[in-house]
Amino acid sequence: MPKGYEMLPNGIIRIKSDNSMYDPWEIKKSQLDGEELTLIGRVVWAEQKM
Repeated sequence: MPKGYEMLPNGIIRIKSDNSMYDPWEIKKSQLDGEELTLIGRVVWAEQKM
């Protein structure tokens, strides 16, 4: 499912999914130790109207 992030006060990044089965989780920017944050997802099923 698509994921996104939200920058919160005090250097907190909230990671969230469009899938309501998954709760958002948070990480402090300081925990990244200067590294980049990359969000990776995989589509395992898709439905489309014909």
